[in-house]
Amino acid sequence: MRWAASLKVRGRRIFDLQIALIAYEHGAREIWTHDRNFASVPSVRVRDPLENLNLG
Repeated sequence: MRWAASLKVRGRRIFDLQIALIAYEHGAREIWTHDRNFASVPSVRVRDPLENLNLG
């Protein structure tokens, strides 16, 4: 909960933070998600795999 308080994460974004913390604990330094509001920790980079796709 300290991370949540220090990063001002509340509500449903708590689950994002849990995912990021578990990934970090297991050595991940990057998470790929299309969720633009994904709550992460400073040590884990968040990338959108669809960001540079030209779908139109």
